[in-house]
Amino acid sequence: MALSEYERKTIDGLLKMRNNYSREIDYLAVVESRLKERCSILSESNDNIYIGKILSVTVDGMKKVEEALHQLLEAKEEVEKLIQMLQVYFETDF
Repeated sequence: MALSEYERKTIDGLLKMRNNYSREIDYLAVVESRLKERCSILSESNDNIYIGKILSVTVDGMKKVEEALHQLLEAKEEVEKLIQMLQVYFETDF
């Protein structure tokens, strides 16, 4: 049974959302990597109060990025489950 236009648009919209989450996850992974690198460099040269403050802000930013990554991964998984459920539902004859 072919999907209706509404069903196809629904699935396509969810696929687009999943792909957007994937791009955002990839982007945040790069940001996290850069922040970790900066933390490493700052830790090595932590010889004055200003470097310590910058390091603290960088670590806080990294924690927020990690939290955002976790939330995006969860959201992507939930969207994937929804896509699969809707595909089965839309293909079921009642």
